[in-house]
Amino acid sequence: MEKIFKNKYLEEIPVEERSMYFLIKVHGEFTIRSLISVRKRIEEALEKGHLYIVFDLSNTIYMDSSVIGLLINVDRKLKERTGGIHLINPNSRILESVEIFNIKFPIHNSIEQADKKIGWDD
Repeated sequence: MEKIFKNKYLEEIPVEERSMYFLIKVHGEFTIRSLISVRKRIEEALEKGHLYIVFDLSNTIYMDSSVIGLLINVDRKLKERTGGIHLINPNSRILESVEIFNIKFPIHNSIEQADKKIGWDD
């Protein structure tokens, strides 16, 4: 079931529990201004015991370094549980930002591809 959380800086932050992972769909700019709302969704996923958090960036135009720092820290926590962060359809600008930090998040072209790669189909 998809829930939508709104904040002043991101028009909407839809989240969805998909089998064994938590999907967060980010629209617009993914910046320090959106961290509080997104961090709450991440904490919710961790409390529920999800091993993977997948960010659908299909409609995201920009991601700043504060977000990359958050993703790195959350990825470390998830890897301790044998999970991790995955990204769906990041644009070239976002990929370039992630590559600057020499981070290798698994990248998928679609939610369906992420489902298959992670191993849990809905």
